[in-house]
Amino acid sequence: MALALIACDTTEDYFASFNKAPILSVKGESHNDFGRHIQDSIKLESLYYTLHYNIEDEETPNLTISLDSIFRFEQQAGQIIFGAKTTGTAIITLTVNDSWNKSDQLQFSLTCFKNLPPVAHIRYSALGNKDEYRINAGNSYDRDARFGGEIVAYKFYINEKEIVKQFQSYLDYTFPSSGTYKIGVQVQDNDKEWSEITSQTINV
Repeated sequence: MALALIACDTTEDYFASFNKAPILSVKGESHNDFGRHIQDSIKLESLYYTLHYNIEDEETPNLTISLDSIFRFEQQAGQIIFGAKTTGTAIITLTVNDSWNKSDQLQFSLTCFKNLPPVAHIRYSALGNKDEYRINAGNSYDRDARFGGEIVAYKFYINEKEIVKQFQSYLDYTFPSSGTYKIGVQVQDNDKEWSEITSQTINV
């Protein structure tokens, strides 16, 4: 009997020596492939955020999830669906353990925000008429565009004086005389938040 138990223990140790630890990877909504990604974000008005997970192992190990309370979540096959309660950042800890007491762990940071302000971009080019230039803000962008954010209004400045507010991304302007001017642009997103003013100096 004792020999049988010893043989059994030896067999288990033998198989355990060949066992590989599970490997955990995730894919968030802004990621193209599974990997060891560590962060992503969600806009508060979005209903849900889905984090896909993949476990590489010879068996199906247990997955445990721990996080703080700003998100509620539901686990389904291969994915965890989060719902945001408020703004903030949660550290989500995913842990897998196999039956041979080998494990893998991954921490994923998920931030919920109300809005990200847009970013203004300015460039200019000379037009055909003397002292006439096109001030262009067409390369401006909203930082939360993937959540439906977009630029909806533009302000143009000459020597820090606001001269026009419009929905067109460029301004054709004839300067009154030769000289050095400071030109600027500011953009607004569809959450009614304005960017910082971006400016350049132009010699006319």
